[in-house]
Amino acid sequence: MSAALVEVRRHRPLGIFDVRDHYREQQRGDGLAATVTGSVRFAVVTLVTPEGLFHPSGWLLVTRPSLSGLAVFLQNMVEDRPPRVVHRLSSTATSVELRVSCPWFQTRDFTFRPGTGQRDQIDLEPAVDYPFAGIPARAGAAGPALLRGSVRDDTGRGVAGAVVQVTEGSYRYRTGGDGAWVITLLDDLPWTAAGRLAVRVRITPPPGYGPPPAGPSVAVTALRGATVSVPEIRLRLS
Repeated sequence: MSAALVEVRRHRPLGIFDVRDHYREQQRGDGLAATVTGSVRFAVVTLVTPEGLFHPSGWLLVTRPSLSGLAVFLQNMVEDRPPRVVHRLSSTATSVELRVSCPWFQTRDFTFRPGTGQRDQIDLEPAVDYPFAGIPARAGAAGPALLRGSVRDDTGRGVAGAVVQVTEGSYRYRTGGDGAWVITLLDDLPWTAAGRLAVRVRITPPPGYGPPPAGPSVAVTALRGATVSVPEIRLRLS
């Protein structure tokens, strides 16, 4: 693998990442970019080269911020453990599978194709601890309409890796270790005059689990501008 870890360029970025707060942009509706304000981690999952695939353990891209808030990647990757060995991306690398994470946001997998000056936009979606109340809404909007819930096993422990989706929702949610999830519903949906909307929450179990006993979806009435707690969803080991 040494041929895939040699220096290829000096002082030229191999990548420029524009990491966005997608929810903030939707809520404001003013067409302006909303760059995330927290620290962003670019974990390297897979390096793809003509020699084959390499799956490093605990490697991170080394990036630096630009004046406009972009993350600039020159060439170095670092092992996220002592003694923090530094590696340099190979000229033969055709793509890098990244796992992008930032506080308040869901982790997102992203494929990066190295190229001088290349700019990639990465839209991140809210996680359960996202500060929804602090995001201004566009004129005439009712504010965030949220569905919150959790996915647990039959012993009451949170289930990680379950995918929660609502057809009318802004995004799908992949649960973490506590099983909690949150999905936002936008103002331009066909809400009733009373501010209600009937939706179905669909669950895709992670490997090793079967569907909920009551079926793969749950009927919920969402309320415009309010948070609705969805009854806890239980999964059984298959």
